[in-house]
Amino acid sequence: MTRTKNSRTKLLAAVIGGGALVAMGLFTAIVDDAPVSTAPSSVAGQMTEGVTVTETTPATTLAIAKAVPAVKATAYK
Repeated sequence: MTRTKNSRTKLLAAVIGGGALVAMGLFTAIVDDAPVSTAPSSVAGQMTEGVTVTETTPATTLAIAKAVPAVKATAYK
């Protein structure tokens, strides 16, 4: 009796899996054929900076101290 029950369970799982594959294939075919929107983009053009923008670069690098841990542990032996 157990062997028949296992066979039926495997068959049911195979049918459900096959049906899922068919459903995914149909969904892909439907979505793939959907028309692409040709609506104009909301962006008018390339991004530009205004004429009043001034960019400066620092003459030297900032003086930043090297990071040092407050507590240093000894190495594990």
